[in-house]
Amino acid sequence: MTKLQSKMTQDAEMKEEAVAFSTLSLLQLIKESQQQHGLRHGDYQRYRAYCARKIRRIRKSLHWTHAHKSVPKHPAKFSAKKLTADVVTEIRFLQVAVFDAERCWSYAMQLKQEMGEDAASRKKFHMLSKLRKAVKHVTDLDSIARHCEKVDPPTKLEVQAYSAWINGCLHFELKQWIKAMEFFRAAKTIYEKLADAVPNPQLSDLYRARCREMQPQLRYCEFNIGDETAITELMDMRLKIGDDGLMVGDLDKLIAETRAKTSQSDKADIVWGGQKLPIEQPKVKQLMESLRLFDQQLAQTNSHDDKTALYEKLLIECRDAIQAVRDEAKTDVTKARGEDDSPQGPNLLIHSYLNYVRLSRTAERYLLMIEQSRAEDKKAKAQDLIRLYDTVIQNFTEIVALPGATNDSALQTAFNAKIAYYRAFRCFFVAEAYANLKKWNEAASLYDRTLENSTAAAQQLKKAKASPYLDLESVSLSKLSELDQSVNAAKYTAHANRLFATDDDAQNGQTSSDLTVLESLDEYRKVPSSAVASGNLPALLRFPPPLQPMPCKPLFFDLALNHIQMPSLEDKIGDASKSAPSAGAPGQQGNAGLGSMVKGWFWGSGNK
Repeated sequence: MTKLQSKMTQDAEMKEEAVAFSTLSLLQLIKESQQQHGLRHGDYQRYRAYCARKIRRIRKSLHWTHAHKSVPKHPAKFSAKKLTADVVTEIRFLQVAVFDAERCWSYAMQLKQEMGEDAASRKKFHMLSKLRKAVKHVTDLDSIARHCEKVDPPTKLEVQAYSAWINGCLHFELKQWIKAMEFFRAAKTIYEKLADAVPNPQLSDLYRARCREMQPQLRYCEFNIGDETAITELMDMRLKIGDDGLMVGDLDKLIAETRAKTSQSDKADIVWGGQKLPIEQPKVKQLMESLRLFDQQLAQTNSHDDKTALYEKLLIECRDAIQAVRDEAKTDVTKARGEDDSPQGPNLLIHSYLNYVRLSRTAERYLLMIEQSRAEDKKAKAQDLIRLYDTVIQNFTEIVALPGATNDSALQTAFNAKIAYYRAFRCFFVAEAYANLKKWNEAASLYDRTLENSTAAAQQLKKAKASPYLDLESVSLSKLSELDQSVNAAKYTAHANRLFATDDDAQNGQTSSDLTVLESLDEYRKVPSSAVASGNLPALLRFPPPLQPMPCKPLFFDLALNHIQMPSLEDKIGDASKSAPSAGAPGQQGNAGLGSMVKGWFWGSGNK
């Protein structure tokens, strides 16, 4: 009897151990579902539909679907089965609550996408309602996990972190920055502890990736609370994730909102054309804030691709600001006169200043490309560098001609010096292009022209040395000295190659004196005065011209054979001709010739 009781006790303990829940990797489950069902491409609607189907499948497998009771007044009354701690008998019940929260969250993100920039849209209230429902689901899930003894500690920690993250998202959209920051920090702390505790490296990387995803929202909350350094860290994060991250759109929006808030709180003005102009346009204020942080970001960036991305984003903002000024000027002029919509008055100078920013930053981007091309191991093509220098010179020429720029002597002096400076480099690469084609005469002449341009550029740089528009690090006299050294070496090489080419021509079988003028049009021939006096001048052309074989016409080259009388061969044929059937007169057959045979081939013999 004792043995039977002990065996029953062991069986009961084994059943309890079999019923105990395994660890639920909540974040891994969510991320895999998101990546496989729409969120890889930002399709929240598809992911929401997947969550609804997943919930229904789990409920059906658990035999725990909602009921539809029929009563007299309500033929199909819906009766929901709520998730409570006493109902949970296996881990899949927790998955129902997880996907309920995910369905509401994805619906809220879909509405946020559709809402756009309209803060007064009804979709915003719908979005907040869905986020509140998601918070309710994760709160119930957290309560069940806390009170259920079969849930292990790692699962409880993951549920707490997920609940804190959803709560942080709700308060972030409600702009309750302090509460949102507290929830995000709590979630980040739990995920960091889990990343250090779990032995699985894949799960550890997943937890750390979630911490990185929350960092931009945390910094934005801190900025709204009063931390002025948050915008710089947000831009650093944006550069690190590149263009392929899932948080790119959200991070760009956070940066734009941060800059907009900064520009609204600060008064901005510019100095252009000798005038101080106040800025009222919000997009122009955002551009000024971007310009203030741009040089600092550029100095902290080492990668060429990252620097190019910074320039591209700045130029896009610059184009948007220019378009905003144009639209504002068009509206003002239409209200006043209904005539030309070009910027006038202060707007004209602001428009001119924005064009100056666009042209100067575009030139800097091309100079960065030139620097990268020349720094690479393989030698850059001279033609490509010439095109880049042409664009830089054209941009600087347009800056000098902008409205308001003519009144600024420092700007005129600085940019004229830059134009002369880069013309010297352009001339050098044009000479290199001719040298690559082995046109040594042209290359030598262009090397001399490069030295002249370099001397003129050095003089203008000395005059514009005190100008604030001149960056002595990018435009310097030392680089001109290095250019002069390269030009002198290349010039001597071109002269030597030209002499070698002349010797090779002299060693050819036919000298230039034996050639006619028509045959040596590409050569310069100096005729001595003695030859002119004696009349021994080079011939213009060869006369009579040499005979050249001509092709004959096919098929009809033997027409003369028709008129030739062939000798008779009757005495040699003998009796064979008598035994052969006669098809016509013998003389007529002999006189037919090859032309008749060809005629018979093409037009028929005519015998009926």
